[in-house]
Amino acid sequence: MVSLFLYVWQLPQNVLGLLTYLFVKLRGGEGGRVFGTNIYVARARWGGGSVSLGRYVILGSYAGRLTLRHEIGHCYQSALLGPLYLIVVGLPSVTWAMMKKYGLFARRSYYCFFTERWADRIAGINRNAT
Repeated sequence: MVSLFLYVWQLPQNVLGLLTYLFVKLRGGEGGRVFGTNIYVARARWGGGSVSLGRYVILGSYAGRLTLRHEIGHCYQSALLGPLYLIVVGLPSVTWAMMKKYGLFARRSYYCFFTERWADRIAGINRNAT
């Protein structure tokens, strides 16, 4: 019952996540449940970044365990914020990633942005120690 509630609570990002997950799997990506949870991870064949949409995580080709932990942090943000996740976390994160990609804020770490710091904190990642 809780799982159904959480799926509906996060419905916008879960629908986007499911569609993206299926797209990646159809294009040859590997995927499945992670850590016995209701989080589904697919490894895409693109070299770019990773994304979390509800209970779905899409990892870029070069993402490692630390990135997976970080993205699971975003999954917890989604569960907490529900329908507000895309506005509070998703849109700002994508905007920040695009600004970084095009050279803005080059001296600042990607993970200094509030959405990324928060996901790291949830995942127990200390970027000062890595």
